Amino acid sequence: RLEFGDQKLKLDAAYSPGKDSLRAKVAAPIDDFTLTAYLMLSDVSKDPLKSHKEAVEASLKLGNDDEAELFYDVSARTIAGRYTRELDDKNSVRLQYTFESQDKHSGAVKLKHKADDRNSFEVDADLGSRSYSLKWKQNTENGRWTVKTSVPFDSHPKDGQLSIKRRFDLST
Repeated sequence: RLEFGDQKLKLDAAYSPGKDSLRAKVAAPIDDFTLTAYLMLSDVSKDPLKSHKEAVEASLKLGNDDEAELFYDVSARTIAGRYTRELDDKNSVRLQYTFESQDKHSGAVKLKHKADDRNSFEVDADLGSRSYSLKWKQNTENGRWTVKTSVPFDSHPKDGQLSIKRRFDLST
């Protein structure tokens, strides 16, 4: 966290040695508004400026239960608008519209449910990728499990994808 007078900036950065990539995020929260900048660099050890991606995001809290976001991917020249509504303490819905060009735009809807302190579920229908997805996250005492599956709209479920990830949190 960086501070310049009354302004506080949140800085996150992560380097992935296996992919030789660096991801950085700087967020500037001002009351109910947050402006965030993203930078992704590939081949950092060879030529860090050769392959890069940038994006910016503006987020505005609209009361206790609503949030509106505008996201612009500078590299892809794609803009996305998102609206999230907290239905109650355990459920939320997010609507998204993405515009890439006059001929290419899409929408998506995502429902999130927090079953308890350890388990959460997300169900997603994406018109852009033309697929449904389901994600289950379980936080255990020594790390998180994430199970995700996605199935195309117009195909058999066997043509879908399944991902199982396990993160281990080790104490020293």
